[in-house]
Amino acid sequence: MLAAWEGTPYVRGWQLRGEGADCLRYVLAAIDELRGRKHPPIRRRGSSTALHSPAVSQQALAEALAAYSPVSQVMPGPDGVLEVQPADVVLQGHKDRLRPAHAMMVGGVQNRIWHCTDRSVRWTGMTRSVFELPVIGVWRLGDVSTWTC
Repeated sequence: MLAAWEGTPYVRGWQLRGEGADCLRYVLAAIDELRGRKHPPIRRRGSSTALHSPAVSQQALAEALAAYSPVSQVMPGPDGVLEVQPADVVLQGHKDRLRPAHAMMVGGVQNRIWHCTDRSVRWTGMTRSVFELPVIGVWRLGDVSTWTC
């Protein structure tokens, strides 16, 4: 299902497969398709505040994740390693680690992560170059086992 989005162009504020999406709305729309039901639309914000103001971006993320309850933040294990699973939402932050910068989704094929870059939706390997920005959080949806796909 994630592959069906491949090549969808980047368009800020959109989430239509084949037509346009931004990184957060791509992830949310992909979850909707995987779950087989739509979430309530997230409020649109101005381009200068959506993911650039720490307070506004944290509020936007909280609103988006609340629509997918139950959701839990994945914490590193005792060895400091953060284990991700398919459908986990990975959020990267700016260097200051205070505000989100990019949302991605872990794919079902090992070592693949799906995201909407500044050009289009695509997958990349989970390599250090993908994670140039620090990971500020990973969230796991609690109802993944009920998804029909």
